[in-house]
This record gives sequence, structure tokens and C-alpha cells, in this order.
Amino acid sequence: MTIPWQDGEHMARSRVSEDTRVYRPARPRRKGSTAQQIVIIVSIFLLVGIIAAAAAVYWFLKNIPSTGPSDLPIPGPGERINLVVVGLDAGVNGDGKNVSLGGPQRTDTILLISVDTDTSEVAVISIPRDTRVRIPGRPGYEKINHAHAYGGIQLLIQTLSDFLEIPIHYYVRTDLTGFASMVDKLGGVEIEIERRMLYEDPLQGLKIDLYPGKQVLDGEKALQYVRFRGYADADIGRIRAQQNFINAFLKKFFQMKTIWQIPSLAQDLIKYVDTNLSPNEILLFSKMALSINRESIKMAILPGTDKWITDGGQTLSYWVADARETKRLIDEYVRGIDYAANAKIKVEIANGAGIDGLAARMSQAMGEQGYSIASVSNWETSNVTITQIHSLSGNEDAIRNVVRSLRSVGIEPQIYKRVQAEPAADIRIVVGADYAAKVNQ
Repeated sequence: MTIPWQDGEHMARSRVSEDTRVYRPARPRRKGSTAQQIVIIVSIFLLVGIIAAAAAVYWFLKNIPSTGPSDLPIPGPGERINLVVVGLDAGVNGDGKNVSLGGPQRTDTILLISVDTDTSEVAVISIPRDTRVRIPGRPGYEKINHAHAYGGIQLLIQTLSDFLEIPIHYYVRTDLTGFASMVDKLGGVEIEIERRMLYEDPLQGLKIDLYPGKQVLDGEKALQYVRFRGYADADIGRIRAQQNFINAFLKKFFQMKTIWQIPSLAQDLIKYVDTNLSPNEILLFSKMALSINRESIKMAILPGTDKWITDGGQTLSYWVADARETKRLIDEYVRGIDYAANAKIKVEIANGAGIDGLAARMSQAMGEQGYSIASVSNWETSNVTITQIHSLSGNEDAIRNVVRSLRSVGIEPQIYKRVQAEPAADIRIVVGADYAAKVNQ
């Protein structure tokens, strides 16, 4: 991450005048070789093809319907972007027929995706459909996959946001028909099936019949693979299989030849996809995806255990999240907190807002994230409005970590370079009134 260093004063940046030119005598033109001409012609056709594909994608994005919430939180500058991907259960009504996106369907798949826009780091957390949660407006505990059936995508997002204590900015919602169609448009996805998969549920119109071995799955067979549940660890085994499929799907999707399939893929998927992402935002995500190392994408399952619990006279199997491990996972994957790295960073805390106890509260919060607190004191002034970070050792990794920690509570700090010969700490945080406003919300 490039740190915009400041020294407390406005700094003029030297610029080269656009009028400055260096004169060079023109070189005589040489007649290009046949090979060069072919390269130029091929490049032109490639460029035209990419432009045509991009135009088709943009048209597609502009026409994606959005029937969900429009009042979700907007990510601040540098803040991680959290997106939930929802796959709906087409068989919830017992007839196996496809129901419209606005219908009372439960969720079959919930993926929380968190993207660091500074580093292009991506983390994916699978939320088991049987996770035991409180759904706003409902009595007691229920399975999280019921939330969508009760109140659509709005209630599901609110439930997940309350449960994990994080903002969710965007959603992408599709049904299983859309999933199968995408796989077919890509020409299938190659995957290693580790076991015999045989299952039938007439109520859902579901029949699974797959044999072990490496094979290319078409849309129908891919759907069977990700929906199979006959694992010893139930839904967790199914989620692991889904994550294997996601890796294989991404490998296929990012092949260069996929570019030429985008227009056809886009026109087909418009019937099955619903999102609150704007066309420009999706194009931005697409551009960012090109710089992401697929092998570095982190994937995890919400930590917990499978338990039978009696709620309201019914004994049901739930996935009960481990509160401590869930917090650590969310801290690392969504808030970008690295406890091991933070433990090596010494931090001074100074109260710059003149509000009693403000530095102590910041000290406690940073201590909980693993930082070594060197001192807590009052700053030389008491009128600081925006929290400041002073780099005392010049350690950019320390700055990056502290910035992430402050952003996790909604603070966008000012960064100053105050390098000292023998600093007592790596970072000094001068707490401003903006932090008081956040902690008092």
C-alpha cells in the first residue's frame, strides 16, 4: 500500500510542465516485415473483440434487476468491501420448480466475501445454512437459511450483519438454475470427485448420481456435486466440496478464452442474477479480479460444532458457531487484523481531543488487537478532530496494520512522518474527536 506521507504542512509537488518537450530528429520509416503486419492485424482484431465483449458486459450490467435493499452502508475510503453471495434453494416449496428471486425461498448457500481494495486480498467465509442465529423480528433462535424466506435479502443481510457484527455493503443473489447455466456456458468445470455420490429426494425433484474420479461436470452434474449432503460431517462436508468447486470454477473462468464467451454468458445470466452493485462497481471489481492471485484467496468455514437442540418444542440439528473462534476469524478475514504481526508493534496512545478516558479506550481496543502499548498520555493540544498516526520508526508495515485497525471501527486517520533516532515506540496514535463519535454511537 502506498502511504501518502504528510509532514503537517501542505507540500507542493514538483511537476514537469506539459509544454516541455525534447526535440529528436525524425527517423526514416522502415517498411514493416510481413510478420510485424500480421501481429498488428491480429492485435487490432483482438482489441475489437475485447471492446465488443466489454460493451456487451456493460449493457448486461445496466439491465440486471435489483429488487433488494438500496440503503446498505457505503464503504468508506480504504475500507474493506464486504459482499454476500446467496444461492437460493429451488426446492423449498417441495415441487422442485424454479421460483422467482422475489419468492419466499430459503437460502441453500451463503458466502461472505471480503475484499481489501488496497492490497487486492480476498477472503471467503462459508456460512452453513443450519447456523443457529437470532433473526430480527422473530422469537428465539432459528436457522439462518430461514431469514430469506421470512424477509428476503434485506432480512438475511440484517441477520448476518448483526450476527457477525460487520457491515455488509453489497449482495449478489441467484438461484440454482443460474448456477447450472453459467457452468454450461463455460463448457463445464473439471474436478476430482473423491467418492460415490448417490442420493434422491422426490420432494425436491433432486437426483444425484455421480462416480468418483477426475471429470468435467456440466451444469446439471455440477449442481448435483455441490448439493450432495451424504457426508459424515453433514453440511460441513458439503461446504468443503463447494469450496473445491469454487477453486476449479475460478481456474476455468480466468482462462483467456473465457473473454470471448462473456457476451453470451452475460445475456444468459441476466435472467438469474440480482444485485445492488452498479455497472461501474462491477466493472471495477472485474478489473481488480485480474490482479488477484487465485492461489492466495483465503477460504474458511464459520467455526463451530453440529448440535441437536430443542427450540420451541422442536429438536433440530444446528450449526452452533464458536463465539471466540468466530471473532478471530472475522478479525483476520474481514477486518484484516493480524494478531501475530500486531504483537511486534509498539504503540503510544495520546488523547488529542481533551475528552476524559478517550486514550484509555483506544488503548484497550488496540490491546485487544494484539498491539504492545508503550504509553498512554495526553497530547500537547486538545483540539484534534481527526485521529492522527505518527510514524516514529518509519516501519511501513506497522503503519499499514494500525491503519487497518482504525478503519475497522470506521476511522480514517491522518498519517504523519515523525521518524526519531531511537523511538520508544513504532507508532504514536493521537486520538481525535472522530473516535469519540464512533465509540459513543
